Amino acid sequence: MDFIKMLREDNDLSDLLCDVCDMEILPEFKEPEDEFEHLAYSIQGKTFAGTGSGGEYILLADGSVGFWGSEGECGRSWQIA
Repeated sequence: MDFIKMLREDNDLSDLLCDVCDMEILPEFKEPEDEFEHLAYSIQGKTFAGTGSGGEYILLADGSVGFWGSEGECGRSWQIA
């Protein structure tokens, strides 16, 4: 979670991510959305960033990052923690 703390504290980096990647770092973690009760998560996590169109970046319990987008796309990164 150190990288999320870094993103929250570095306004220039946070602004760059917003401008280039449409990724807004949230000031605190929140529960992942359940888009019309169509989403099912197989691993626990907390949302740390969102996109302008409503997608979410989720820090998963195993240290990887999950993503779901408003157009139905989804993915998961390798473990980063």
